[in-house]
Amino acid sequence: MNTTQGGELVLKTDTVGRVRTPLARREQLLEEFEHSGLRGKKFAQLLGLKYQTFATWAQKRRRARGT
Repeated sequence: MNTTQGGELVLKTDTVGRVRTPLARREQLLEEFEHSGLRGKKFAQLLGLKYQTFATWAQKRRRARGT
Protein backbone atom coordinates (compact mmCIF):
# COMPACT_ATOMS: atom_id res chain seq x y z
CA MET A 1 0.00 0.00 0.00
CA ASN A 2 1.14 3.47 -0.75
CA THR A 3 0.68 6.49 1.46
CA THR A 4 1.11 10.18 0.83
CA GLN A 5 3.26 12.50 2.92
CA GLY A 6 0.13 13.39 4.88
CA GLY A 7 -0.33 9.74 5.80
CA GLU A 8 -3.33 9.21 3.54
CA LEU A 9 -3.77 5.80 1.93
CA VAL A 10 -3.66 5.74 -1.88
CA LEU A 11 -5.95 3.05 -3.28
CA LYS A 12 -5.51 1.74 -6.80
CA THR A 13 -8.38 1.37 -9.25
CA ASP A 14 -8.87 -1.02 -12.14
CA THR A 15 -9.73 0.00 -15.71
CA VAL A 16 -13.45 0.16 -14.90
CA GLY A 17 -12.83 2.48 -11.93
CA ARG A 18 -13.42 -0.02 -9.14
CA VAL A 19 -11.24 0.44 -6.04
CA ARG A 20 -8.77 -2.41 -5.57
CA THR A 21 -8.49 -3.46 -1.94
CA PRO A 22 -5.09 -4.97 -1.09
CA LEU A 23 -5.16 -8.57 0.16
CA ALA A 24 -3.68 -7.62 3.53
CA ARG A 25 -6.48 -5.09 4.09
CA ARG A 26 -9.12 -7.66 3.07
CA GLU A 27 -7.72 -10.15 5.57
CA GLN A 28 -7.73 -7.48 8.28
CA LEU A 29 -11.38 -6.64 7.56
CA LEU A 30 -12.38 -10.32 7.58
CA GLU A 31 -10.65 -10.78 10.95
CA GLU A 32 -12.55 -7.78 12.32
CA PHE A 33 -15.79 -9.24 10.94
CA GLU A 34 -15.21 -12.61 12.63
CA HIS A 35 -14.73 -10.90 15.99
CA SER A 36 -17.54 -8.36 15.57
CA GLY A 37 -20.52 -10.66 15.98
CA LEU A 38 -22.34 -8.76 13.23
CA ARG A 39 -24.05 -10.27 10.22
CA GLY A 40 -22.15 -9.93 6.94
CA LYS A 41 -24.65 -7.56 5.36
CA LYS A 42 -24.53 -5.12 8.28
CA PHE A 43 -20.73 -5.28 8.51
CA ALA A 44 -20.36 -4.58 4.78
CA GLN A 45 -22.79 -1.69 5.08
CA LEU A 46 -20.77 -0.15 7.92
CA LEU A 47 -17.62 -0.38 5.77
CA GLY A 48 -19.31 1.11 2.72
CA LEU A 49 -18.81 -2.09 0.72
CA LYS A 50 -21.29 -3.84 -1.49
CA TYR A 51 -22.47 -6.95 0.33
CA GLN A 52 -21.72 -9.17 -2.68
CA THR A 53 -18.10 -8.04 -2.73
CA PHE A 54 -17.70 -8.71 0.98
CA ALA A 55 -19.46 -12.08 0.69
CA THR A 56 -17.10 -13.11 -2.11
CA TRP A 57 -14.06 -12.24 0.03
CA ALA A 58 -15.45 -14.30 2.91
CA GLN A 59 -16.28 -17.25 0.65
CA LYS A 60 -12.79 -17.29 -0.89
CA ARG A 61 -11.28 -17.20 2.59
CA ARG A 62 -13.43 -20.10 3.81
CA ARG A 63 -12.52 -22.16 0.75
CA ALA A 64 -8.80 -21.44 1.21
CA ARG A 65 -9.03 -22.55 4.84
CA GLY A 66 -10.98 -25.65 3.85
CA THR A 67 -13.96 -24.87 6.10
